[in-house]
Amino acid sequence: MKRLISSVVAIALVAMTVVVAPADAAAITVSAASADVNTLAITLTGLTGNIDHAAGASSYNVKVRTLDDSTNIDISGATTIHGDNGTATVAAFQTTGATITTTGAAGTPSKVITITAAGLFPTTEDYFVTVEVVSGPQNVGDFGAATVIKSTQNQVSISATVEPVLTFAVTGTTVTFGTLNVSGDNAASASTTVSFVTNATSGITVSGVAVGADTGTTAGALGVAGSVDTIAGIGAETDPAAFSDSAEYFAVELQSLTANVGGIVAGNDFSNADNGTADRANDLADSTQLVSSNTNPVDGSFNVRYHVGIVPTTDAGTYTGTVTYTAAPTF
Repeated sequence: MKRLISSVVAIALVAMTVVVAPADAAAITVSAASADVNTLAITLTGLTGNIDHAAGASSYNVKVRTLDDSTNIDISGATTIHGDNGTATVAAFQTTGATITTTGAAGTPSKVITITAAGLFPTTEDYFVTVEVVSGPQNVGDFGAATVIKSTQNQVSISATVEPVLTFAVTGTTVTFGTLNVSGDNAASASTTVSFVTNATSGITVSGVAVGADTGTTAGALGVAGSVDTIAGIGAETDPAAFSDSAEYFAVELQSLTANVGGIVAGNDFSNADNGTADRANDLADSTQLVSSNTNPVDGSFNVRYHVGIVPTTDAGTYTGTVTYTAAPTF
């Protein structure tokens, strides 16, 4: 299963500016900019000589509309602040616009009206802002409507794929006991090393199952091919290092459980101690969980050592079997 990682990059473009210059006054400049989808800052400059702030307040009608079809953008519920001199109060905030009254000291050259309306400004299409002086101490006819186009914040969709990774290796695939002793435990000199690397997001489980070569291929056992003779699996054994049971058994033991990256833990029937009385051994009569991990990524390994016990009445023969190890990562 492939895993998709996507990122969104928001690019804010500076607004275009349209200037309206009354015939009998210096130019009035209206500009707008938005750093994100929540805030729109409108700046009015060149007000000196056009509005006598000492004489009283002026009202501005502000509308925000889409560029393609002039659809009104509902900015009801937004708040406004005035960033330089004076204050701004909202007389009405409706779908069709907002009437904003500002005051300030005489000769104030500019005003900044900031409209905050969380998530309401377009991100996928251009829109424009209209600011019109609708009342003031001087003749409002000196002013027209200044339209400001603010480009949308365009989204660039970026995707990248990290392929699922699993490297699984089993070395030491031939284990020979030789002639077995009747008294005491027989531990094979060779062991198997199981190693794995994965970027699975929900970890990995490594299991093992043993099957004898006898007729019927008894699970968890060693067996003599073509016969019904078997050395059965030991089941859970609390102290396999001693193996004092006067019985036949085939058992496996985990050793040297390590992880270079991430973390792995032994299954409930095992520990990762080496050759100590705290070790646990088990047969592999089914797909027994040997180790598991909940970490991504993980790079781990462990060794498996094999044990056999017999009694004087164990049938003579060459006992063989196979152990299959399976790695199951969850992506």
